[in-house]
Parts: sequence; C-alpha cells; structure tokens
Amino acid sequence: MRWMKRGLIAVAGFSGLMLLLVAAFMINDQIGKRRYEQFYVEHPMLRVMRDSSWTEMTSVLLQRVPVGTAQSDALQILSLEGLDCRPSRNSGDTRLMVCGTGKGGADRAWYIEVSFDAHDKVSSGRAMYFKASA
Repeated sequence: MRWMKRGLIAVAGFSGLMLLLVAAFMINDQIGKRRYEQFYVEHPMLRVMRDSSWTEMTSVLLQRVPVGTAQSDALQILSLEGLDCRPSRNSGDTRLMVCGTGKGGADRAWYIEVSFDAHDKVSSGRAMYFKASA
C-alpha cells in the first residue's frame, strides 16, 4: 500500500512537472509572437515588405526611398526603419550600401541593397529576407 501511495505521488509530481513545461513553452511562444508583431509595428516599411510578394519587395523599397533620393536622406530613412547600412565589402563599388536588421526581434533577417550613382543619388535597390536560423 505504501509503495502504491509513493507511486501515485511520483506520477502526480511528474504530471505536474510536464504541465509546467508545456505552460512554459506556450508562454514563450506567445512572447515570441508578440515581439515579432511589435517589431513590425515599429518598422512599417518592413511590415509592408513582409506582407508583399518577393517580386514586390523592391518596389516597396523604392517607393519609400525613390530613385534620385540623396544618399544622406536615403540612409536616414533606412536608419529610421531600424536598418544598419554599411558600404558593401564584397563589391569594389563604394556606391553600394548593404543594409540589414539581423534578427532584430523578428523571425526574419532583412537584407537590403541600395545603389547610388556618381552624384550620390539612389539609382536602384533590392530587398529580400531570410528566415533567421534557430
């Protein structure tokens, strides 16, 4: 009888522990979803791009940072979107800026290229995202 009581207590304890673990995973999932949505509330251009098709992303970028925009203005707009822009290291052309967010609180890592002409005006752009690695 005593062993049966101990067995029931052990099963109840194990069940309680499993319930706590499931609850912790569910809470963590909800926190992640809220952070994801909050990131896109704070970054409206990226939100529109996220909701666009792959082919429309560059159009969205170039609507926000139109061709002919001065480099300083373009970098300010992109900075306000939470993008960190730097000259491309892979290209010999110093007029190519590469911008990204890393994970940035979202499940996507954004990668944006903006090219400037000889007069430091936006000449083209390209946008894409990658699923953040786990």
